Amino acid sequence: MFEKEYEMFWNVQVRQAQGQRLDMLRRDLTGTKKLLEKVVLPVLGTFEGLERRGWVAGAAGV
Repeated sequence: MFEKEYEMFWNVQVRQAQGQRLDMLRRDLTGTKKLLEKVVLPVLGTFEGLERRGWVAGAAGV
């Protein structure tokens, strides 16, 4: 379930992004994906209405 929801959410984010935001969305966002999977989706139950703005460090701390 998470992978399907995440893929749809991420595709919308990338389609709507431009400039620096688009560059950031194309980076390794392991930390962001974990946050969405372990916190956001269980608490909210959906990604609907969310917009990716902040950045979470990945496993390497970057």
